[in-house]
Amino acid sequence: MRLFIAIEPDDAARRTLTAFREELRKRVSGRFVRDEQLHLTLLFLGEMPEKSLPGICETLTDATTAHTHIPLSLGLPDVFRAGIYVHVNGDLEPLHRTLTKAMLPHGIEPDKRPFLPHITIAREAKAPDSWPALSPIAWNCGEIILYESRLNGRREYIPVHRVKLQP
Repeated sequence: MRLFIAIEPDDAARRTLTAFREELRKRVSGRFVRDEQLHLTLLFLGEMPEKSLPGICETLTDATTAHTHIPLSLGLPDVFRAGIYVHVNGDLEPLHRTLTKAMLPHGIEPDKRPFLPHITIAREAKAPDSWPALSPIAWNCGEIILYESRLNGRREYIPVHRVKLQP
């Protein structure tokens, strides 16, 4: 099982990202992320044996019990490794550190790269000559989701465990 822990944008943020993506599509070519796949990855776990799933779910629930809702907002668009993303503003670093530490017993090594909260909009795409308008929509992160990533002709993200954060 290929697993990752993520946050979904709320409906208003998703609509804003979708409108931005559609305007961007008129300006650049690339592989654009479908609406249902828009997410912010908190921690990539990678390939894990299916038998480890119950323990990972329990660890995720236990590790996040003290965390409360996190105010977030869409930031500026940018380009990375042949892709386009939108920064997400908010204090996600403590949650990221908690998850990284909690998953160590499951053999998940910390990422060497710094944590950069973002939502990928397109892959294999370059920056446009001018960026479409993007509203800085705000929302509260109130849930963490463990996803399985499957390739069935095209990539699918299936939620396998959800954890509510404290209000």
